[in-house]
Amino acid sequence: GLTEESNRECATALSLDPHNFGWRSCAVAAMARDDYDGARGYLALDPRSASFSATGSRSRRILADLAQSG
Repeated sequence: GLTEESNRECATALSLDPHNFGWRSCAVAAMARDDYDGARGYLALDPRSASFSATGSRSRRILADLAQSG
C-alpha cells in the first residue's frame, strides 16, 4: 500500500541525495513498518533538528519497550 510506496520513494530519494536533511521525514514511514534502524538513519541526517529530538526520543522509548517485551 501507501506505506510501501512511501518507503520506496524515500529510499530512492536518499540514494540520489544521501546528505539531504529533508529526508528526515522519511523516518515516519520507516517507523510505520517497524523499521526502527531505518528510521534512525533518516533522523541522523539532521541530528540538531527538533524532529530528531522529539522523534528520536519516541523511537528510543519504542525500542526499549520492544526489547523488554521480546
